[in-house]
Amino acid sequence: MRLVLLPAMLVLSACAHGTEATIPVSPARALANDAQRLSNACVAADWEGALETADDLRTDEARVRGVVAAPTLLGVVDDALPLTESAAGRRERRSCEGGAAAVALAASRMDTDDVEELAGWLRRLDADAQYRDFDAAARDVARAEDAWTRVRPHVDEDTAATVDAALASYGGSVRERREQQGRPMRHAVHAALDALRGAGTR
Repeated sequence: MRLVLLPAMLVLSACAHGTEATIPVSPARALANDAQRLSNACVAADWEGALETADDLRTDEARVRGVVAAPTLLGVVDDALPLTESAAGRRERRSCEGGAAAVALAASRMDTDDVEELAGWLRRLDADAQYRDFDAAARDVARAEDAWTRVRPHVDEDTAATVDAALASYGGSVRERREQQGRPMRHAVHAALDALRGAGTR
């Protein structure tokens, strides 16, 4: 298991030379990053941008195949990409977001990045809340909680407390299954994501 509690692309100052050096990302991480860009395009209803990013994902996938031996996860990407492209072409926001999320989650598992996998499930929870999809939310919150059990021992106490509270709040809203719960559910997800972005390790 490899925990990464930093952004996917870091820029470090090379003080001795007064320049900046970029840490390269793995092919699987590049796939996850572009999948998130695709999801953002779907949320914004930027359909031209979504289709362009889907093309980038196909390039990413070809690179991943050269270095990752994960046929099941690659199969998830193979299945999700054409469905996502089709949804973008039809301007179906929910399906487009869901397909992009499936690719991002598969990529995070290829990269054995538990934090990115957790973030992927949290973004799925945000979409579930936005569309008041309580059945999907019930499934996805359980998956987020499972990923959280692997991340929690490695983050600072403040982060752990914040994410614990956010997931508990989200789960309570799912059990109540009331339409007006969408906003507090999304608030809980955003609190968890914000905490993870600023997390310290222990």
